[in-house]
Amino acid sequence: MLSPEESLRIREEEVVRSEVRRELEAAGPKRSFGAKVWAALNSAFLLWFLSSIVLGVLTAAVSAHQRNRDVLDRREKLQYDLRTELAGRVDEALEAMELDQRRILRGEVYPRSAIYNEVVSYLDNFFLNDPPSPLAELAKRNGSSLTRNRHCQLAPGMLQTIPAEGANQCPNNQLVSLPKRPMPIA
Repeated sequence: MLSPEESLRIREEEVVRSEVRRELEAAGPKRSFGAKVWAALNSAFLLWFLSSIVLGVLTAAVSAHQRNRDVLDRREKLQYDLRTELAGRVDEALEAMELDQRRILRGEVYPRSAIYNEVVSYLDNFFLNDPPSPLAELAKRNGSSLTRNRHCQLAPGMLQTIPAEGANQCPNNQLVSLPKRPMPIA
């Protein structure tokens, strides 16, 4: 054990050391503004706050990308469906014209207006015994409306019937130049 004089001497040394330490800290170089800023940025609260903002921004960016991708996917599907429906109708109209050509070659009288009206009926999908189309929404529309929508860059949800006569503008104000339907020859 220490004697009381030794313990008093050690206590006085410690007091002197703490006074010297305080004097050195007071007289020493002050922390720069950058060091203070870095210390503040490195605090636990600020790191948590900044990471939550970064996480929020990244989440919003991913959500926006997914929404845009969904819109593009629906637009591509609509364009594909329009192409499919139009191709089927044109194919049926061509088959009808081949049948009419065979009838004419056999000597049957077939007026031009009847041929024209039959082709237009195929393009407009006016059939009595038409099997249901897998594209039911498009099957109800006439050929002119489908052709105009095919040439428009439609956003999903904008699919609508464009009047066959006199309308050469898409719903998004994009002009479409399509020939007007000729009048049938009698």
